[in-house]
Amino acid sequence: MTPLRQGQEISVEIDGLVYGGAGYARFEMYDILVSRGLPGDRLVVRIFLVRQTTAYADIVRIVAPSSSRRIPVCPVFEEGCGACQWLHLDYAAQLVWKRRLAVNALQAYPELHSAAVQETEAMQDPYFYRNKMVVRVRGAQNQVRVGFQDARGRVLDVFGKEDGQCYIQQPLNNRLGRALSASLAKERRPLKSATIRSTDENEVSLDMDRKLTAAISADLQGVGNQQTQVHYTVLNRRFRVTSPSFFQASTRQTAVLVQTAMRFLPERMETAIDVYCGVGLFTLMLADRARQVYGIEESHTAIADAEYNAAAYGAGHIRFVREKAEIALPEIVREAGEVDAILLDPPRSGCHPATLEAVSRCRPRALVYVSCNVMTLSRDLATLNSFGLSPVVVQPVDMFPHTYHVECVALCVWAKNLASSADEIHIADPIPGK
Repeated sequence: MTPLRQGQEISVEIDGLVYGGAGYARFEMYDILVSRGLPGDRLVVRIFLVRQTTAYADIVRIVAPSSSRRIPVCPVFEEGCGACQWLHLDYAAQLVWKRRLAVNALQAYPELHSAAVQETEAMQDPYFYRNKMVVRVRGAQNQVRVGFQDARGRVLDVFGKEDGQCYIQQPLNNRLGRALSASLAKERRPLKSATIRSTDENEVSLDMDRKLTAAISADLQGVGNQQTQVHYTVLNRRFRVTSPSFFQASTRQTAVLVQTAMRFLPERMETAIDVYCGVGLFTLMLADRARQVYGIEESHTAIADAEYNAAAYGAGHIRFVREKAEIALPEIVREAGEVDAILLDPPRSGCHPATLEAVSRCRPRALVYVSCNVMTLSRDLATLNSFGLSPVVVQPVDMFPHTYHVECVALCVWAKNLASSADEIHIADPIPGK
């Protein structure tokens, strides 16, 4: 094998996509990961990094394009903007590959091969959907750049032009991005990043250096109703969200995510527990089905929002606990007795092992795991399987079109109940039948 070197150009054909969004190819004994490469592309690529038997490359020339390759609508995408990775991939193909990413992650664990991975739930209109935007700022005044980073850390100017916009951000976020760029162009201000949230109610929340907020907010007057708290409506329920509380980035697709999770749970329950409950999104939905609901969350801010949201709907049968899940779960079980269902919606890093062990000790009739990271989902499902909670079905939901990210909802039941669970839920073929 001739060692590959930085700067070397080689010819490859892309075989697939990997978690992270890159195209995958083989060259001699090397795995080649190609930024913006698509399955079926025949390319000349230039190596920019070599690590043992994996090499990273950029496209030099497209010899023959993939049948799924499309002209991206965003000019900044061609410059390497990292806000999305698959804007040049046909949307139907994106859905297929998101399912394959979930399948591939599960296949790393032989004990998970019996789980059925459904077709990915599409977003009806896969553009201008994000309600939260984190922009990076570089330069100053007439050379200021407000936008997103590329793979090398360079900030690309997305909002400096009069019509500058990101095609996955809500229109109000794009207006705020342009207004922020114009404000920074007028006066030198030491801002490195800003977090912007907007809602369908025209509410806006700005999170940036406090010393700069007042001055910049003055420049943004008239662009949205600026609030310290914003509100999102999902399935006719209105949720207050105070920064830094988490909320799903796509309000419109959150309804699909919630309905998917609830489809896997009993219509009537005595006790249900929402772990990593945040502002109470799933907790309030569980409250429609269970006589007693518990929400567990560590964040002070999120718990305050959750209690407010529950009170607004008169849901007095919900009790929120601000504590680590592995500590709170045993205490709740001692208080409540049997648990019908547990819903897990952890951060991208997944669940702490002690949390998974505590979940298994609760002996819920059903467990639903909502995850935005197929790698940590698979790891945690394997752990739960070792405790006897086996995954029956995994439903991918496309919360983030034009990116490699995919939300998944997994149903786990006790191994002895697998047959009856499969009869109750219409599921696709298991992994080997992909």
